Amino acid sequence: MLKVQFIYAPTRVPARFAELGEGLTPPLGILSLAAHLRAHIPSLDIRCIDGLQLGYEKTVEAIRSFKPDVLGLSFNTPVARSAYALIDKVRPILPDSLILCGGAHVTALPEECLLLSQADAVVMGEGEETLTEIVRNFIGGG
Repeated sequence: MLKVQFIYAPTRVPARFAELGEGLTPPLGILSLAAHLRAHIPSLDIRCIDGLQLGYEKTVEAIRSFKPDVLGLSFNTPVARSAYALIDKVRPILPDSLILCGGAHVTALPEECLLLSQADAVVMGEGEETLTEIVRNFIGGG
């Protein structure tokens, strides 16, 4: 069974997101992606993690433990550098996995993501249909 893991990227530095109003609601973007994939490719084992709530090191450990075949990270500009560092940290753990990035920052600056990290591809804008197509191609179901 193909394993897909979505991460709402954490920050590497301690932050008081609760005071800023961040991290108080579930990461709806990755949850929407997971729901869409489940509806269209029900055989997937899908996990979602809110890295802002879990923290950087625990997020790395969750990725290491699950070992996804496809890892999708979503992030906004304030955590972009942390997201790139996370990708680079887990790439040796997932040498054959497909690492995708999306979210507001990636949609605005897709080339930056590919230049500053070891991500394989970016998904711009609303990603449900594109992601489903990418995953189908990855598993050979075209």
